[in-house]
Amino acid sequence: MARPLAALAAAVLLALAGLAAGRITHRAIAHDPRPLIIVEMPFGFGAGGRVEVQVRDAAVHVSLGNLGGLGPELLGRLGLFIAPAREDTVMAEQYGDECPLDRMDSRVLVLFNHTGIQEQVNSSRGTPEAGASGDLVVSAGVTPSLPGQYALYYANCNKLGLLQVSFTARIEEYNQVAGGRKDYLSVGETELPSLYTGMFLVFSLMAAAWAYLCWKERHNVHNIHYLMMVLIVFRALTYLAEAGMQHYIRATGDPSGWNIAYYIFTFFRGIMFFTVLVLIGTGWSYVKPFVGEKEKKILVVVIPLQVFANIAIIVLDEASPVRESWFEWKDMFRLVDIVCCCAILFPIVWSIKHLREGAESDGKAAVNMEKLTLFRQFYVLVVVYIYFTRIIVYLLQTTLSFEQSWMSNAAEELATLTFYLLVGIKFRPHSENRYFRLASDAAV
Repeated sequence: MARPLAALAAAVLLALAGLAAGRITHRAIAHDPRPLIIVEMPFGFGAGGRVEVQVRDAAVHVSLGNLGGLGPELLGRLGLFIAPAREDTVMAEQYGDECPLDRMDSRVLVLFNHTGIQEQVNSSRGTPEAGASGDLVVSAGVTPSLPGQYALYYANCNKLGLLQVSFTARIEEYNQVAGGRKDYLSVGETELPSLYTGMFLVFSLMAAAWAYLCWKERHNVHNIHYLMMVLIVFRALTYLAEAGMQHYIRATGDPSGWNIAYYIFTFFRGIMFFTVLVLIGTGWSYVKPFVGEKEKKILVVVIPLQVFANIAIIVLDEASPVRESWFEWKDMFRLVDIVCCCAILFPIVWSIKHLREGAESDGKAAVNMEKLTLFRQFYVLVVVYIYFTRIIVYLLQTTLSFEQSWMSNAAEELATLTFYLLVGIKFRPHSENRYFRLASDAAV
């Protein structure tokens, strides 16, 4: 399995190397005919929050025929604007057939349209080809009239679909804090640096406690315990990188390299997490010294696929929905993640079935029933954890107000901490641990 994972790791890191997470972002659109383009996902603005955009290389292309020149009437129906939105209602359908640039709503703020760009082009270069701005940089900024969650859109309200737009944009979203300093974290995300720093400290203590326990009970330590130790360390390092990333985004709008560390640790943490779950579920190293063929298929196929799906979701989050089919791809990778999570339950189910059959046939009913009880408890733990982190957390994200969005992150991390603690307690190296005490009996 090492070669496929190494190749996957190299591909993922190459794909991530060119990305820059943060609230100062760069987006590019080329020959796009869509009537409404979501350029940036919702950002929570407080009082005095602001979005500033610099547009370069803005151009309008006629896809069919000759419209006889692009006049102010056509160009005025192409532009960037911000409007209230939630992540679950950010789709273009919320505007129907109405052109959002025409809405008489104080919360819909137009940053610029192509008429304004064309006027700047004409004043600076004479009368170049209509609709093209060359390398002219056009800047605009707005402050939402009311605090709230706003998304950045590009509208192309020419219904015939004959016009395509191209531009590159530098987008800066921030809130004002005491002393006029810029805070690039959305309202509702300002607690995240503290949350992830706290989780890093907790998991660092957990790693130290696990290392001490393994040393103290070194005569009862199995190979799986070393893998569990590696998993805890990678989980702690992931929290450290995420805390550093959120801190620098908050202060500067750029993660300053912490995002690359976060991607690396997330990649290896994902591999270790699902590998440990599968190996515990099969009883590897302490009940039987081998992994069956069916379990190997889970390890070789499902785990890399699940890790790839999680990394792909991160990549999509950074790319923003400015790309076509963004929502469809993200939903697909979320589905792949859930399917893979369900697939890792099969080794546990196979072990439970084998134990149930053994309890009835090999004369060691009491021993096998003890094992069966523990496997059932582990199965329930995994199911509850997957359900909570994949379903309940998503429901929290879509129902909490934008000021409280950090609470969904906190709920997910508390669930993760609880899961690690319960699994660690049940499968810790200990002479009285019934699971490991049973290893000397007949193999599963």
